[in-house]
Amino acid sequence: MNNLKQPQKNSSTNTEISEPQKNDSFTLENLEKLWQNHLKQCKEKGLLNHCLILDRPITLENEIIHLKLDNVIQEDQLNEFKLELLEYLRTNLKNNMVNIKVSIKKEEEIKKIYTSREKYIYLNEKFPQLDQLRTRLGLDLYD
Repeated sequence: MNNLKQPQKNSSTNTEISEPQKNDSFTLENLEKLWQNHLKQCKEKGLLNHCLILDRPITLENEIIHLKLDNVIQEDQLNEFKLELLEYLRTNLKNNMVNIKVSIKKEEEIKKIYTSREKYIYLNEKFPQLDQLRTRLGLDLYD
């Protein structure tokens, strides 16, 4: 068990010596190149789940990468390899502050249209001239 790496301690001050913080600046273009390179590596390795999750647009705000996923399952799958991805990005961008923030796309609830009145209301919202046409033709609405 002594084979595990432990932080070195400075004997004179008895404090831990850690790696210096890398905080180089980078652009969205740099990030996208690395992102696509990692995506290409995933394809070569046959990691299709990774490809499906990573093959989407990303945005950058300071050192936070914003990634929109379709559902919670994709978020769980991302969490399985997120540390590996972050290590790759942090190393190549030379910035230890890089992080990924995930958001789930909200699906619009589609209301089913069943009755004639519901169909008319839906079409009237889409085409307001429909009500004028109905009144000019002297048509009534029935359920």
